[in-house]
Amino acid sequence: MKWKQTEFIHRFHARTAWDQELFYSNMYPPNMTVDWLDTDTPKNAKSDSNIHYSFNEYGFRSESFNNRQDINILTNGCSLTVGIGVKQENTWPYVLKELISNHLNKSVSVWNIALSGSSPDYVVRSTYKIIKPLEPHWAFIYWPPISRFEGPDPGYPYKLWQSLLGDDTFHKDFVNDEYLQAQFKKNIIFIDRLIDRRLFMNDIETSVRDNKIEIDKLARDGQHPGESWHRQVAYMFFGKFKERNDK
Repeated sequence: MKWKQTEFIHRFHARTAWDQELFYSNMYPPNMTVDWLDTDTPKNAKSDSNIHYSFNEYGFRSESFNNRQDINILTNGCSLTVGIGVKQENTWPYVLKELISNHLNKSVSVWNIALSGSSPDYVVRSTYKIIKPLEPHWAFIYWPPISRFEGPDPGYPYKLWQSLLGDDTFHKDFVNDEYLQAQFKKNIIFIDRLIDRRLFMNDIETSVRDNKIEIDKLARDGQHPGESWHRQVAYMFFGKFKERNDK
């Protein structure tokens, strides 16, 4: 008589390697500080601001994932959330951290897993991967452009590539505007199910569709928004945070 499975071998309370392991950015160097990053180069610099980019033990422009405080927040997105061309303390994740800390009179850490050029696909995948081992109290996402998607890297096997609809570096015959619209809606649904809705904040209209937040000054690279934009985004999320947390 053949053996027949009668119950799940992996029970839901078991902690697997997938549940416990964190991942590296594979884009930025772990435990290192650099003077220039991505589009923020000496050639593009529009000012002589003293900006450094420090990466944590997993290669993210973030506090250490071991830095756990009274309140721990997770942020995700693309270069706008990395804060290219802006000092780390002036990026929206860190301004938001200070706003929440002052409001609650508690210590706050911010774990920022944003990567430049990332897609909505990356946001969902990376949030899903990290939400269990880190267990943040709150999560905030500023969505990358809807025109980006994730696919196989044409030059490196077993690696994913963040691409744009107009990028012809690899075959993507199935990708068009309709596909990206449907994919983004799917990502919204997925991310909404990953985290307790009370603890999750995402911004769709401002970041993806209407871009209502005014950019009155650019960052040092002349391409990304400057400090005032980051403050506006931080206050936008802080308003949503207070609305839910203070109930």
